[in-house]
Amino acid sequence: MNFQLIGLIFCAYFLNIKVPMYYFFPIMILYMVFNSSIGYWESWLHGIILMIFYISLNKLRRRQKYRHPFVCYMLMGTVFGGMLWLCMKIKFGLPMATFFEEWGYLIIFEALLFSYVGMILRDSQLKIKLLQFANHDALTKTENYAAYTAEINNLFDSSSKNKLDLSMMMFDIDHFKQVNDTYGHLAGDKVLQHVADVVHTVINANDPKVKLYRTGGRNSM
Repeated sequence: MNFQLIGLIFCAYFLNIKVPMYYFFPIMILYMVFNSSIGYWESWLHGIILMIFYISLNKLRRRQKYRHPFVCYMLMGTVFGGMLWLCMKIKFGLPMATFFEEWGYLIIFEALLFSYVGMILRDSQLKIKLLQFANHDALTKTENYAAYTAEINNLFDSSSKNKLDLSMMMFDIDHFKQVNDTYGHLAGDKVLQHVADVVHTVINANDPKVKLYRTGGRNSM
C-alpha cells in the first residue's frame, strides 16, 4: 500500500493533478468492487480518508506562500498515512509492530520523494536559467546573436521548403558613439534599454509573433 500512497502523493502534490469531487466516489466504488472489499466498513473509511488526503495535498500544493513546505508536507503525509494504515490494521488484524513498521516506511518514502523531486526541479530550473543566459542579452533582455543564428536557419529552411514569405529588418542607433562619448557608457546603456523597451512595445501592439534580437555591438539591434 505504501507504493500506492507514494503514487497518490506524487500525483496530488508534485504534479498537482486535480480530480473533481464527483469523480472520487465512483472511482472508490469501482476499486472496492474490483478487490471485493465493498462490504467492509473499514474499506469505506479507508476510501474516504484517501479522498480527503488527495484533496488536502492539492490545496497544500496551491499554497505557495506558506513557510516550511517540507514540514507541512511531512506532517500531512504522516497524519493521513497513519490513519490509512490504522484502517488496514483494523481490517486485517495486523500486529502493532507491523503497523508502526509500515507507517515508518511510508514516512521515509515521503521524505525521499520530496528530496528527489526537489533535486530534479532545482536541476531543471538551473538548466533553464543557463539557457536563458546563453540566449539573451544581459543588458536589453532581448535574444542575442546565438539565438538569432539558430532561429534564422530554421526560418530559412521552413520558408524555402513551404514556399513562405520571410521578412527581416535590421536597424541601429545613429550617432550612438556621441552619446557614449558625451554622457558616458552608463547613459548609453540606458538608451539601449529604452530603445529595446519601445521596440518591444510596438511589436507586441502589432504582431507578437515578431521577434527582436540584439545581433551586433553596442548600437546594433
